[in-house]
Amino acid sequence: MPVSYEFRLRVTVLSALALFALVGCRSSSAPLSTDTSVPKPSPTTATDSTLLYAIDPTTVPPDTKITLSRTICYGTCPAYKLEIFANGRVVFEGQHHVRRTGQVVWQIDQDRIKQLIAEFAKIKYFSLADDYSLSNRRNCPNFGTDAPSVTTSITINGQTKTVFHSHGCQDLDVLSQLESFEDKIDELADAQRVIG
Repeated sequence: MPVSYEFRLRVTVLSALALFALVGCRSSSAPLSTDTSVPKPSPTTATDSTLLYAIDPTTVPPDTKITLSRTICYGTCPAYKLEIFANGRVVFEGQHHVRRTGQVVWQIDQDRIKQLIAEFAKIKYFSLADDYSLSNRRNCPNFGTDAPSVTTSITINGQTKTVFHSHGCQDLDVLSQLESFEDKIDELADAQRVIG
């Protein structure tokens, strides 16, 4: 005896309702809390980012190494690399559009090294993203062409962090802070004398 269309429709609808009820029962969890109190912070550990950028600028750990590298642009942007060590040794490698090409080495005093470390602490360097470039649109909402890029890094107390920053990225407050921070590294390393 053939089954009527209405009967098949009723069976399909009832089966679907039973399935939804079953799935709803299985996915239900504990009742939502109505507690509106602020959650207590969990205890911190040595690897928390809040501690990683809580750098002590009054000391210079012996493993401290700071680097800054700038790339060329379509114009005459200076391209060079700086390495700054805990003992105050600065190694400059001039590449393009700088006063001195090749390697130049000089010394800065410990107060400047401490000031550099303080700049890393001030910008909370270890909490920054690793990449501010067109390939990471969340950190680079708008992009302009013909801009250089800067890569900075620090090794301190066994921790290393590197940040890539394309100057073509625009419209985030942190980007202007990064640019000022990069310029401060040049200033404290006394690099203007070889950059030009």
